[in-house]
Amino acid sequence: MTLTAPSLAGTYKLRAMVSYVGGPDISFDSFEVTTAPVSEENATSGGDSGGGGGGGITGKTIYEIKDENILSGIIQILKDGEKVKFNTIQKRPYGQIKSEGHSLEIVDLQLDKVTIIIYPESVMITLKIGEGKKLDLDSDDFYDLYVRLEKIENNKAHIYIKSIYENVTDITPLSETENKTAFANETISGTANEEIPSETTLSNDLKNTLSSISRLLSSVVTSVGKSISSNKAYFIIGFSTLIILIGITHLIKIILRRHRVVKKGKQKDVAVLKNVIGKGVYSENGDYIGKVKEVSLENYKIHGWIIKLEKMTSKKVGKNRIIIKPGRVKSIGKIMIIKNGVIKHLEAIARLSKSKKLKKNKSAHK
Repeated sequence: MTLTAPSLAGTYKLRAMVSYVGGPDISFDSFEVTTAPVSEENATSGGDSGGGGGGGITGKTIYEIKDENILSGIIQILKDGEKVKFNTIQKRPYGQIKSEGHSLEIVDLQLDKVTIIIYPESVMITLKIGEGKKLDLDSDDFYDLYVRLEKIENNKAHIYIKSIYENVTDITPLSETENKTAFANETISGTANEEIPSETTLSNDLKNTLSSISRLLSSVVTSVGKSISSNKAYFIIGFSTLIILIGITHLIKIILRRHRVVKKGKQKDVAVLKNVIGKGVYSENGDYIGKVKEVSLENYKIHGWIIKLEKMTSKKVGKNRIIIKPGRVKSIGKIMIIKNGVIKHLEAIARLSKSKKLKKNKSAHK
């Protein structure tokens, strides 16, 4: 393949695509032309370079979507290789923020699906007819864009594009009362599907067992009193003693259940989560966040990790502790790594909360 240099100076993107049995493979790169080259042929003919050999960087149609249309949603019709420019409008609680410009390009158009690339992030997705995807373009744990392939007709893709602002981070600051519901220093299973006996259930079992033993003792005393003059008294005492011993054994089992987990599956599949307590917590880019303080349980499953924030982070978000759900944890080894954008999201919540307090104080002074 022969590439001919662009006739104008500027920044260009080069896209290469090859199709094989496993499907299409796409690669792209950027380059800059500072001085437009002029060949002798171009100087005499004045025509565009390029032409044969399947090469050459050719101009494609570029459309543009207005802000009001991208906000309400619009269907853009594009051919293979065509591109559309737009801005994402983020409707945040503390005001509208317009992001940097984006562009969407069709790089592979087939009968029932289309592959697109969104710049400048170079996010590539493939959509089938009727399929839509939400995209977090700036990795701040908020969806910025929704794209859906409506149909493919006459070698043109009808793509629905809408700017959105939806939270993808599943984290919540902990209140003081919520901290009390977390279970610390317990040996529990690391698999979310494994059942853990609740404290309420165990407490009820204890009460029921003690009540049964009490009724049994009362019955024994009554029976012994009535039968003390007969030969049956010894039999009743022996039999009742056996029943009481069985009850005590059951009571001991219930007490022991308070310190273990009802495990499902093999022992080798069970992780001891208390070993995670105290581990350092870092973001994907290496920022220190704090330490794992506790693990929170809900409906017999792991609800989230309670993180005690380090001082600087705590000041930024206005909280000493937060709870992060398992979906926001990238990995746990010698340290815990959480997804980028978590702290940014918490800072946004803190700013909103602070703004509300200021407005409330101003209203009170008036």
